[in-house]
Amino acid sequence: MKSIILNLLFISLLYILCFISCGEPNAFDNMKNMGLLQGEWSSHRGVAYNENWDIINDSVFYGFGFSLNDADTLFKQDMRIFRDTNRIYYSIDHKKDSNNIKFELMEATKNSWLFKNLKNSYPNIVLYNLSNDTTLNIEISDMDGNKKQLFFLTLRNRN
Repeated sequence: MKSIILNLLFISLLYILCFISCGEPNAFDNMKNMGLLQGEWSSHRGVAYNENWDIINDSVFYGFGFSLNDADTLFKQDMRIFRDTNRIYYSIDHKKDSNNIKFELMEATKNSWLFKNLKNSYPNIVLYNLSNDTTLNIEISDMDGNKKQLFFLTLRNRN
């Protein structure tokens, strides 16, 4: 009797572990969900900042972010989100050198993606959060949550 109960507990535990791990989204599903970033986004309050994202294929998105003051570009950065085997990265690409800053996707839901790079001086954390189909909030910060910078964007055009 004791043996039967132990076997049932063991089988139940295996079932629960499989259910939990099988229910987590994989890198392919996360990339598919991030397809919602595609389009031209512009700030609707706070810092004047824009991001544009294009889907190159199911493993690579290309983006660029920029700030304008009238017709003058104050800031511009090239970005990529890409899948490398079963990991996803957000990368800020510097054209001047090969020292691209790469953040790994650490947490994800269908509409929120948290990227981290503990070795980068600032930022360490980049969080993308779609509050609805046309509103994107981006937060960058250090590991302690200090030096937070928030960007509030609205979708202008879904390519």
